[in-house]
Amino acid sequence: MEKVRSAKFCIGQVVAHLSGALRGAVVDVDVFIDPEVQAALGREPENGDQPYYRLLAETDQGPILAYVGEDELIADFTGEPVHHPAAREVFDGFKGGRYHRDARALH
Repeated sequence: MEKVRSAKFCIGQVVAHLSGALRGAVVDVDVFIDPEVQAALGREPENGDQPYYRLLAETDQGPILAYVGEDELIADFTGEPVHHPAAREVFDGFKGGRYHRDARALH
């Protein structure tokens, strides 16, 4: 029987990398690593058998789009928004420590 996968974090949730190198808002979730991303890496990920998250992230060097495995992330409880210029384009607002989107805008 195949194991059912579920993501630990949801769209709009703010997360942080275990290393402290970045904080980001989840914009998309892949149940397994995206094969195109894996091909671009040119190597097998350490743990591709887990959910991967696309994040609008902030780092010390500025905003980035990150693709990170679930085992490298923790929930961010600062209650602060992520400082990324695309956040206003992707989400409708920030309230209660997470980003929100208008359900009518989703496809």
